[in-house]
Amino acid sequence: PVKEKGKPFSQRVIFRISDSLYKEAPDCVIIWPTDKPQMPKIEAAVARHASTKFNRVIGPNKRDREARGGAYDLGNPLDRKSFARKLRCPFGLNIAAAHRNRDYLVVWSQQSLSLTLELKSIRQEKTLWAAHHKAKRSGGGLPLSPISAAVNAAKAGLHQADDDVTDSLIDDAIRRMIVTLPDLR
Repeated sequence: PVKEKGKPFSQRVIFRISDSLYKEAPDCVIIWPTDKPQMPKIEAAVARHASTKFNRVIGPNKRDREARGGAYDLGNPLDRKSFARKLRCPFGLNIAAAHRNRDYLVVWSQQSLSLTLELKSIRQEKTLWAAHHKAKRSGGGLPLSPISAAVNAAKAGLHQADDDVTDSLIDDAIRRMIVTLPDLR
């Protein structure tokens, strides 16, 4: 069953937990790679937050080092299975979808990040947990006077140029999704 976590007027997380998650109770998870922009930051954040739920997390640095050392192509499903067997870690966390959006309208600016995560059993290739969330930040506002137009234009411009907003969105989105995952440590 699909569930939602969030209060009215708050940011919602849509998630699904399979009964198999409790039966298999993963103690180790591999953060699988993706090839989209901003992914190294997202992969690192997923690993950091997943470490609060699993005993062992194989994050992007160790994953890439081990894959290079063993000449594994992690884009290949058979190599993924062999890689997981070698590391004795039969579960993987996929960043199934990531979309970043930036809107700028002189006096108002918004940045958003939409993420979908999936925890899968590598052997049986079934999804044990999945979550989707869209995090947003905005700056500026409605220009009610010439002074407020100038102030809101400045706020919107600063918001759009602030690179820390992206890092904050990544962390907030992943934290909100990982909270829906039961603690399996």
